[in-house]
Amino acid sequence: MNNETLEHLIRDHQHGVWRYLRYLGCEPAMADDLTQEAFVSVIEGGFVQRSEPETAAYLRKAARFAWLNRLRRENRGTTLDEAAVEIADDVWARYYEAAARTEYLGALEHCLDTLEPRDRNAVRLKYNDERSLAEVARSLDMTEDSVKTHFARLRKKLRECIEARLEQ
Repeated sequence: MNNETLEHLIRDHQHGVWRYLRYLGCEPAMADDLTQEAFVSVIEGGFVQRSEPETAAYLRKAARFAWLNRLRRENRGTTLDEAAVEIADDVWARYYEAAARTEYLGALEHCLDTLEPRDRNAVRLKYNDERSLAEVARSLDMTEDSVKTHFARLRKKLRECIEARLEQ
């Protein structure tokens, strides 16, 4: 793989791999490390790029493998249900890799529009502006723990709304 192809691969897929790892439960710093590990393993493994969906699936698999290995190596006392990880991967492939589809983005946009202005602002700060929890907490005059709880509720609400919208 030449440098130009590698740069293109990383540019096109790095953010998606990172978001996938966050979806699986990685902290941001670990997701950064594992994203790099996934790309290194792809480079060292003689990866041959195919279609975009096949490439994305391959990179997700490499990232998931790196994540599982890290958890096992660190022996965090976490018992992993391999079937649950597979289901999470299927959900990711179905919804998030398909995010380019107008239907999914339309559902997301609709659901964001149903949020209260304060909630929309919180989502914008965290995900569009990529602000830290501390910065979001200051902007909303909340504690960081309250913001974490608030985002957990917002993610659940948005997930349910999007799923309902897509099933219509």
